Amino acid sequence: MEIVPGSLEDVPAAARLISRAEPDRVLTPVAMLHLVRSVPERARRRIWKAVEGGGLVAWGACGLNWESETEGDAYVNLIVDPEHRGRGIGSTLWPLLEERLTEIGAKRVSAIGPDEPGSHAFAAARGFRESFRLRISRLELAELAAPPPLPEGVELRPCSAYAENPRPIWELDDEVSRDIPLDQPFGEVPYEEWLERYWAMPMLDLDASLVLLVDGEPAAFTIVASDPETRRCDTGMTGTRRRFRGRGYAELVKRHALARARASGIEAAFTMNDETNAPMLKVNDRLGYRVSSARVTFSRP
Repeated sequence: MEIVPGSLEDVPAAARLISRAEPDRVLTPVAMLHLVRSVPERARRRIWKAVEGGGLVAWGACGLNWESETEGDAYVNLIVDPEHRGRGIGSTLWPLLEERLTEIGAKRVSAIGPDEPGSHAFAAARGFRESFRLRISRLELAELAAPPPLPEGVELRPCSAYAENPRPIWELDDEVSRDIPLDQPFGEVPYEEWLERYWAMPMLDLDASLVLLVDGEPAAFTIVASDPETRRCDTGMTGTRRRFRGRGYAELVKRHALARARASGIEAAFTMNDETNAPMLKVNDRLGYRVSSARVTFSRP
């Protein structure tokens, strides 16, 4: 086994490794390549890979969390192929990640891992503690009820209608994202960086993703990322502006978006929520989502 720096050429293999390790994650090699390329330079990210017999058996990355509102927030990712776990590969790769975190001045580090004994033990041995528990839920779209009619004064527009000027969606995303329960809360993502990273995401389904307007004003939205090859999608963000909350708009826009995804041939939808986000979990329960797996966010100084 050899551990060496990774490159963009390794990203497709890393995407396939992640899909094996996290089977309920909707991710294509093209989409992961985009995500890696669109990380700003100020994140000072570094990537490593473990290779054995010409194949990728582990992937590690770390950097500053460029979307956080707090200076020194950082992240670390470490994934070992399920067939190669228990051999000390993660333990061998970890010191390289920790050294890099020190070099870039990280003050607080977060990592997401599966909610399983090995993940907890690995994190605890390196000073991490559980800070958030995340629920991954799955919905078979054949079971989705028909969406209800829209109330008076409410309109739905596909995100494709904003292709020439997506700034209203950025404004929605900016407000809603700041209220997501996280140990490293979002700060403002500049419009140009948002365009490059999120609006240009290859899996973004502009026809299924919807904006809900109240008397012509954007009030809620949901973003759908689809993989037509596997007939699966992920609702990566659903939210409502603060002054429009409590009216059922998040559920309404998500029902219609999922119905559009089903009409395009998508068969299963996934979503991830913090276990403390009771309002969104209730929405997903009413939609028919069922728990698929769990992730844990681990944090440490």
